[in-house]
Amino acid sequence: MSALARAAALSCAMGAFWVALACSSAERDTTRTPSATARDESPRPRQPTPTMEMLLRGKLTDDDFKAAIAMLSQADAEADVERALEGRDWRLLAVEDYTLLTPGYAGDRRQLPDGVSIATVAGTSGSAGSKHQQRFQFLATRYAKEYNTLLLQRVKGAAASGEAR
Repeated sequence: MSALARAAALSCAMGAFWVALACSSAERDTTRTPSATARDESPRPRQPTPTMEMLLRGKLTDDDFKAAIAMLSQADAEADVERALEGRDWRLLAVEDYTLLTPGYAGDRRQLPDGVSIATVAGTSGSAGSKHQQRFQFLATRYAKEYNTLLLQRVKGAAASGEAR
């Protein structure tokens, strides 16, 4: 095999690796199961909002990013937090940059309130992609900051008042 053929094969293998990594990022979720409450003895399954489903779904093409941008442009973080709390989905959103960032939360992830976990937004990256991926990265980070801040306020407020979540 010539050096050029070996280089082409390696390039294809690396491309397949990055595609597989992008697809698998939607599946990464460091979830801790919420504890049962006095009012509700059996934990209900998590019911993600449409925005959360879109953020966690893999994005590989510009059309995927354009659809996600359109949805994020219309997203209402406050309404999404309300629906997430009702649906028992207490995941903070993290975006990949050079490291994994959780906008709106600067604390130690091990100190999150019970039942709160972190889910990585699929399609975010520390390296520049297409103009659509870059726009998505910006909007996802902005949305995650607002969403995470509101979710943590509500969860901490409910815990402080003794409300069952």
